[in-house]
Amino acid sequence: MTEPETRRIGTSNARLFPPGLRDLYLDLVEHSFHMPEIPNSLDMIEAHRVLSARGETSPTWQANCCLLEHGSRGLRDEYFRANGIPGRLDLTFPFRGVTGLLEFTALASAPSPRRPETATWIQRFFECSRIIVLCDVSMSGNSIVGDIRAIKQLRHLLGLSEQGATYQAVLFCATVSARRALERECDVFVVHEISRRYSCRDDNSLIVEMGYLPTDIERLCCSFRDDVLPKDSPVHRLASASGDPSTLLWGFGGQGWQVAGNPNTPNNSLPLLWSSSKEKSYVAPYPRVPSRLYEHSEWNLRGCYLEIISSHLHES
Repeated sequence: MTEPETRRIGTSNARLFPPGLRDLYLDLVEHSFHMPEIPNSLDMIEAHRVLSARGETSPTWQANCCLLEHGSRGLRDEYFRANGIPGRLDLTFPFRGVTGLLEFTALASAPSPRRPETATWIQRFFECSRIIVLCDVSMSGNSIVGDIRAIKQLRHLLGLSEQGATYQAVLFCATVSARRALERECDVFVVHEISRRYSCRDDNSLIVEMGYLPTDIERLCCSFRDDVLPKDSPVHRLASASGDPSTLLWGFGGQGWQVAGNPNTPNNSLPLLWSSSKEKSYVAPYPRVPSRLYEHSEWNLRGCYLEIISSHLHES
């Protein structure tokens, strides 16, 4: 969506709010943090420079490194291309992410595996001393932390030592809190860090510096929740799944981020930025297509696969 389109949509939406809150709404929309475009899915040139400085792009390093991606946007292939690292097909595995790794291991650990060759891939994977997880954006870090922990738990289930194993998360965009959460689990490299100034609930946020009161920001969000947001919206499903009613005001995690995504706005952002309402003719300035419908909120593939693997290993 172009800037003039966003401004036109914002002006049209503003009429749905009380007169005293309309300027605040327009400023929230106009001064949101716009995540940089990710050319070719993930242009990690800066990350590559850091790795080069450490001598970590040599053929020896490449042979001992495995790249996984969080999500399914082709980040791994583009990392190789953007950074001019040859041998993409030699250095990648048939599973792209952690869930695929767990699925392969579940197949390989079965008492009578249908495809015994899957065990070879798992062996090759854990021969790599360095495991890198690529991610386009992380607001809380929780999901990537879950990936790293799942790999460590899998290594433990297989009776493999952690000695000499290193883990790294490479993120195109991430908040300070996401980086700190990940630093407790692995090495972290963030290309673009999202400042706390774009969290409406921070005392030093950009919108507060512009002269707006925190109480006015909350009034605006309450007005959106009560008068605009449909009762069966994705935001309501998200709030129900998280067990946190404040999600309806501030988005997932309750931090009220002013972050506009490219191509998808994070659900941690203010719902008034990404959730639409046909009934009220409200068009989200920075739309989000939900990745989950939360019809089965207890469903956790990582946990399911780890249980299956554990069961297989005990049977054998």
